[in-house]
Amino acid sequence: AELQDELRERGLPVSGNKDLLIRRLQQDDDEPEPEEEPDEEPENGDENDGDDDGEEE
Repeated sequence: AELQDELRERGLPVSGNKDLLIRRLQQDDDEPEPEEEPDEEPENGDENDGDDDGEEE
């Protein structure tokens, strides 16, 4: 039951025997999670103050 709960939380199918459920969880663990990967950061490293007209004040 705990395996199925974990699968449901991850949005994975819960059908199959115990070995299949464990394998499914392991495969999900091996895949990188997109939400943990940082977005591409600006290459110049400048912080943007939101005023993007190109003029310095």
